[in-house]
Amino acid sequence: MPDGAPAKPDVVVVSSRATQALLDPSDPGSLSTSGMVDALATQWQRLVAAGIGVVVLTDNPSPPFSVYECVAENRDNLAVCAFDRSEAVSRSAAPVQLEAAGRVPGVQIVDLTQMICPEEQCVPIIGDVLLYRQGSHLTDTYVRTLSQDLATQLVPAVERARKH
Repeated sequence: MPDGAPAKPDVVVVSSRATQALLDPSDPGSLSTSGMVDALATQWQRLVAAGIGVVVLTDNPSPPFSVYECVAENRDNLAVCAFDRSEAVSRSAAPVQLEAAGRVPGVQIVDLTQMICPEEQCVPIIGDVLLYRQGSHLTDTYVRTLSQDLATQLVPAVERARKH
């Protein structure tokens, strides 16, 4: 590779929290989900067309309230801090990411939803570890418990993306 030439990656791993994008950059009121799906699909298609694989790490289920505050206020009744998984997934960027990925052949998906929320009701603590901090952010401690699950999905997804 010539000096100063940008490196061309084999694979790009992407994620997102946003669910909307501007249809018209000059109109701040033109935010739409379809705009985000179109924008993601367009960018991922450009990468794939350039011979760069794409792996999408789906967004976390998004709680409807501050989980860590709920836990702090309800230490004796953590059940009140549980929330519906399907609603939490629909509030996240995962549906947008999956729709965009469906438009681009070869895009690989890594989804840890089952590890973050293994039941129909998402619980605030798994294995004595608090899952969420500030909105839909996972705690560093819980993320560390997911490292093997992530590797189990991510390594084969990267390999598949490289071959596509």
